[in-house]
Amino acid sequence: MTHKEQYPEQYRHPMVGKKVRVTLKSGEIEGTVLRVMNTQWGQLVDLGTKDDDGNPLAYGVWDCEEIA
Repeated sequence: MTHKEQYPEQYRHPMVGKKVRVTLKSGEIEGTVLRVMNTQWGQLVDLGTKDDDGNPLAYGVWDCEEIA
């Protein structure tokens, strides 16, 4: 079973597939939303990015702005 089959709700969010700009204290990052996860911290966006150690990163939906 794929991740998408196991957690289909993460792939149904209206932002999935949209290009966004994430504004952080350290700067900005742009990418396409792969999935949106509901967590104890609120909705987090997965852009497929990783930190320097290879760990996946997620960003608050509140920090994302849809771009063309």
